[in-house]
Amino acid sequence: MNKIKNISLLTLVFGLMLSTSLFASSSDNKSVEKAKAAVENGAPDDWQLLAKQAKVLLRKNKDLGTAKIWLEKSISIKKDVSNLELMGDYYAKNDLPAQALDYYSQCSELMRQNDQGADVSYYQNKIWELKY
Repeated sequence: MNKIKNISLLTLVFGLMLSTSLFASSSDNKSVEKAKAAVENGAPDDWQLLAKQAKVLLRKNKDLGTAKIWLEKSISIKKDVSNLELMGDYYAKNDLPAQALDYYSQCSELMRQNDQGADVSYYQNKIWELKY
């Protein structure tokens, strides 16, 4: 009787784990598809849309190659702290700290160009985390 209870319990736990995994994957896939549809239907020169949707892919850790392409296009349209930071995040996520460092440094430089007294400590912390 205990054997039957243990098997039933294991089956239940396995079923819950499997359904949770499938639900999370399905949710991630829907987010990725929505991001792709937004870019396809958006204006080709909308650098903010490209960066925003790339952020979705980075956050979900899905289709990172597409995220990089969108970020490259976004940056080519307009260099902004937001898309530069996301490109740094892309490189950090892919264990390419030298490239990430370059983009985080560009964020700091751009902020200082716009405001000499800008607080760039956020990017300094990201750089610190890359090095250590």
